[in-house]
Amino acid sequence: MVLDGRAGAKSQAMRDLVASDGLQGKVLVFEDVPHARVAAWMASTQLFVVPRARRAYQS
Repeated sequence: MVLDGRAGAKSQAMRDLVASDGLQGKVLVFEDVPHARVAAWMASTQLFVVPRARRAYQS
């Protein structure tokens, strides 16, 4: 799994969570990757997921 985003206040907490769950080497964390490089990653993926801040529907 690859996680990509901007460096911020929660960056270390996310890395600590990956480590505490024993997922080092299975979860790669990248920060502040240039847009052109992100586009290349997206083109080579089998599945791409974009999180949303809130649900678009109610269940």
